[in-house]
Amino acid sequence: MPKYSITAYCDQCKRPHTMGIIVEIPNGPTETKSIADTFKGQDIPHKLKTLLNEKIQCPITQTVFMQNETHKFFFVPVCEKN
Repeated sequence: MPKYSITAYCDQCKRPHTMGIIVEIPNGPTETKSIADTFKGQDIPHKLKTLLNEKIQCPITQTVFMQNETHKFFFVPVCEKN
């Protein structure tokens, strides 16, 4: 099953930051894609909706932020080494 790292876009420094979370999604995207676009027309799984309540620290500004827009969270495919 495809694995993805989750990143959140930081509105302050204008960059995505990894959240240190790896998820498996059956039939997931082959390239980086937002959670909103991946589940367009479907219910977003509860486990992913909880990301909207997570505090994220920006490594650039050192500020803590919460991203509450699903189109600013991204699945980034993880390449596994064999």
